[in-house]
Formats: sequence, C-alpha cells, structure tokens
Amino acid sequence: MDSGSCTYCNGKGTVKADLQSQIAVDATYLTIDLSAEERRKLIARDETMLQRAEYHEIHT
Repeated sequence: MDSGSCTYCNGKGTVKADLQSQIAVDATYLTIDLSAEERRKLIARDETMLQRAEYHEIHT
C-alpha cells in the first residue's frame, strides 16, 4: 500500500479519536476502494452501509 492511502485516516495521517468507536480499525469493508460518499455513510453508521459491511465481513 502506498504511503497516504490509508482509508481509516482518509490519507491524512491522523485519525479523530471518536472514529475508533464508530468503525473497527480492522474492518475489512473500509478500504481505499470506497467512494467518499460510501465512506461518509459508513462512518455515520448508515443502516444500508452497515448491512453491506456486515455482509462483506461474513463473505470474505
């Protein structure tokens, strides 16, 4: 992975403290392939996105 491509920090190198309580660091659905909108919805705990993430965790 290239430097700065971390989707957890959104390539900024720092993570807000409350983000860790919203999304697990090892969540496999949170990848650099997510669009900005999908990432925002996942962090906001959008029900559809949470269901997609759960499905992804089970089937990967």
